[in-house]
Amino acid sequence: MNGEQDLRRGTTPRELEIPLAPNEFIWVQDTKKGDVRVWVGPCLVNLTSDDKVVVLDGDDRFVEAPADKAKQRFATADEKSYLVLANPTPISNRKLPETGTKNSGERLEVGKTVNIPGPISIPLWPGQKVQVVPGHVLKTNEFLVLEITNPEQFEEGMKTAVIDRVVPTSEQSSTRHGQTGGGEQTGSGGQTGGGEQSIKDTEPTLDGDDGDDEGGNTSSEEPSAGEPEDELEQAAYTRGQRVVIKGTVYSYFIPPTGGRVIPEDGKEKYVRSAVTLETMEFCVLLGENGEKRFLRGPRVVFPKSTETFVTSDEGSRVFRAIELNDDMGIHVKVIEEYTENGRTYTKGEELFITGRDTKIYFPRPEHAVITYENESGEKQEKHFAVIIPKGEGRYVLDKVEGTITLIRGPKLFLADPRRQVHIVRGLTDRLVNLLFPGNMEAQVHNRQLREISKAMGSQSAMLRAASFTAGRRRGSEEFCEEAYAAPIGSHAEEKFAGDEISRRGAFTPPRSLKLDTRFQGAVGVSVYEGYAVQVTSKTGEQKVVVGPETVLLEYDEGVTIFKLLTGTPKTDDKVKEDVYLRIANNPVSDEVTVETRDFVQFKVRIAYTVDFLKEHKDLWFSVENYIQLLVATMRSLLRNIASTHSVEEMHDVGINIVRDAIIGKQGADGKRPGRTFPENGMHIKEVQIEAIRIVDGTVGEELRAAELEAVTGTLKLKAARRELELTTKLEEIERSKEDERAKTARAIAELKEEEIERRTSLALAEIGAKTAMAKKDQEDKLDQRTFEDDANFAMKKVAAEREAKLATTKLEADVALKAAMAEADVALKEKQLQADVALKEKQLQAEILHEKERLEAKLAEQESHSKIAAAELERKKAQTEENLRVGGIELERRLQEAKNDGDITNALVSVMSEKIAPALKDLGDKKVLAEIAQMCAPIAMFGKDQTAQTIQKVFGNVPGWEGLVEAIMAARPNTGRRD
Repeated sequence: MNGEQDLRRGTTPRELEIPLAPNEFIWVQDTKKGDVRVWVGPCLVNLTSDDKVVVLDGDDRFVEAPADKAKQRFATADEKSYLVLANPTPISNRKLPETGTKNSGERLEVGKTVNIPGPISIPLWPGQKVQVVPGHVLKTNEFLVLEITNPEQFEEGMKTAVIDRVVPTSEQSSTRHGQTGGGEQTGSGGQTGGGEQSIKDTEPTLDGDDGDDEGGNTSSEEPSAGEPEDELEQAAYTRGQRVVIKGTVYSYFIPPTGGRVIPEDGKEKYVRSAVTLETMEFCVLLGENGEKRFLRGPRVVFPKSTETFVTSDEGSRVFRAIELNDDMGIHVKVIEEYTENGRTYTKGEELFITGRDTKIYFPRPEHAVITYENESGEKQEKHFAVIIPKGEGRYVLDKVEGTITLIRGPKLFLADPRRQVHIVRGLTDRLVNLLFPGNMEAQVHNRQLREISKAMGSQSAMLRAASFTAGRRRGSEEFCEEAYAAPIGSHAEEKFAGDEISRRGAFTPPRSLKLDTRFQGAVGVSVYEGYAVQVTSKTGEQKVVVGPETVLLEYDEGVTIFKLLTGTPKTDDKVKEDVYLRIANNPVSDEVTVETRDFVQFKVRIAYTVDFLKEHKDLWFSVENYIQLLVATMRSLLRNIASTHSVEEMHDVGINIVRDAIIGKQGADGKRPGRTFPENGMHIKEVQIEAIRIVDGTVGEELRAAELEAVTGTLKLKAARRELELTTKLEEIERSKEDERAKTARAIAELKEEEIERRTSLALAEIGAKTAMAKKDQEDKLDQRTFEDDANFAMKKVAAEREAKLATTKLEADVALKAAMAEADVALKEKQLQADVALKEKQLQAEILHEKERLEAKLAEQESHSKIAAAELERKKAQTEENLRVGGIELERRLQEAKNDGDITNALVSVMSEKIAPALKDLGDKKVLAEIAQMCAPIAMFGKDQTAQTIQKVFGNVPGWEGLVEAIMAARPNTGRRD
């Protein structure tokens, strides 16, 4: 049965005997009684069926365990360690289990703990627990945190505690306070380590007064007189009190009973490291009462028992002082009132500390640094100046007065965050396109600003735009690799560790200053040479900026937008906007349709060159669309001018007509005055006529054909003129000959006329003599006759006088008629000769013009026909020469006939040349015929046939000459002759 029980319990009979070696013990529980005994070796443990081997589990309960697991070794501490024994026996009966035998359990003081310094090795009573802890060896920059659990026992144990104090050397004594500075505050308000920084003694010197360090911060960090450095040296202890054991006081420490060393949180480490501060470094201690201490190096800092180190996000307990240059600053808020250098800083007051006042800033308890978020969301306490290059600027808003100021470069500008904030001016897409045409980056930037403005609601996006746009630069260059070098010591962070007030960033410049400030700076307008812009403020002030110049717009300033007609011809359908006015050599093209006085339309393509006169600078932008004014005025002018000219004039000299109309005629110096517009000071200094063409294609083709014919005709005319000159010279020679012959004939006629006059005079003298003799005879007869015969004698006398008068008249008429007819015949022959020559020349010109038109048409169709046209021209030329030769022969024949006609013809020619030729020039046809009939009436005395022959010879080439014969016959004198 026992074997079955052993098997049921999992223990073999051999296992009922458990040998224990020296320094081993085992706990055995009686299953019937429940008590637990301890067997201490060396011995052999004989277990009964009612015994089981037990150990303590995590809940301090006895649980059964295998024999090999239940054996326990003595709790052993060497001379450098100590035992922390839980649940000891009463102090009055504190004994240990005896070795080599079984020991019944002792009453334990459950919940208590005793510290037993080594060297020691003991077995444990059932229910006891032990921890072996190495003795705490401390360096001068290490410390322990001791908690008092039982003040009475601790105070008693301190008398025999294993503690080694540091024996200071002379050097350590002289530098003790500067190096160890623990400075824990006692209940009475004293300092034990000399390291606490006084609130009043750590003020930064804001006004540059003398201080103890470069930054002007004054500090009194030496311990107060009489302040204990060892916190164990107290008159009384309290339960739960914590005491800092500093390595500067104790080199080795084992806590007596009544106290326990607290390990660091989450670590099995008892010895803690103090903070070693170098120059320019500081740390912050936070007390349980919420107060902070700011301690600066060089020193070793031990916290008080009620303090903890403030660590950064990365876990560092050491911070580096904030270095400030003249272009840097920090924004702080006073959270507690304090006085420094005679000035009282009130609670809630804000300060802006720059490098001009404090080169090195150490935080102080009364200050809370106001941080801002940069574009990546990181908090940043430093404020950097921004570089404003020459020709650029920044908009700065005064938060107190509400004014916006333009800060112009070149300068480094550090904004005071208490009342100044950088803002960015957002532009509309329309204005961006006009100011920065083709700049898509500017379009995207301003569009993002508007999106941010919508997302932020009532708060202005422009106040945050700088932080948003930081880093969004293309082609930027860094001003320096880094604003400042890395802090001394890799464990120290240049970061504020005191109180801070976080504000959402309106403007936090980057650590690396950027030269590219296109979108952070003020709106700048670069005006190139030959251009101008007009800047207008909201108050109505205007100024015209002429390039080359870069103008920075004030926040309330804009530029004047004007409109331009585009395209050719200029129309209202193609209007664009612009802000840059080209004031020199401004090309403007247009196409104008005009109509001549004979209703032919021309299209004139014009290119104007326009300047804006500097003396009218204030008027440049007074016309919204200066191109519309220009083309409208010029179109009206050109239409008016064209209506006064014919199509031939516009076609031949249209360019000169248009140029004279627009920019005036050339002066003596060869220059044209141009045209100025008083509305806006615009001046047309030059105009180019690119094309003048007829709208109607048919008319244009005819004019082009006429031009071609004119060219061909000109060539033919030159050749014909050369021939005509030759012929003319020959004819002039012939005419000279004929003139000489006519002069001879005229001299002969004059001699004949003199002979006729002489003969007439003799005849009249003879008639007079005969008349006188007859009269005398008659008078004699009358004297003999009677009175009654006087009537017959008077009648005869009258008849005789009539006959004599008639004979005289007839003779005079004959002489005059012969002379007139001779002169008329000569003049008529000469005029006929001239008329024939002029007619031949006109016919030749007409033929040449006709031939020119035909040849031009042929040349337009095919250039190869030029040879045929040349041959045709030669043929025409030969024919013309033949016609001229035949005409010359005919003229010679007619002149010969005129020569052979005798004296009557010469007389007629003479009369006609003197009296009829002027009438042909001055009178119409009817008047000419009447005048000729009146003058030629005496010819009718020779008979109708002779009159007709004479008239035909003289007026054969004059239309209607047949009627002239009848008119002459009707106007003839009444001679009583019948034909």
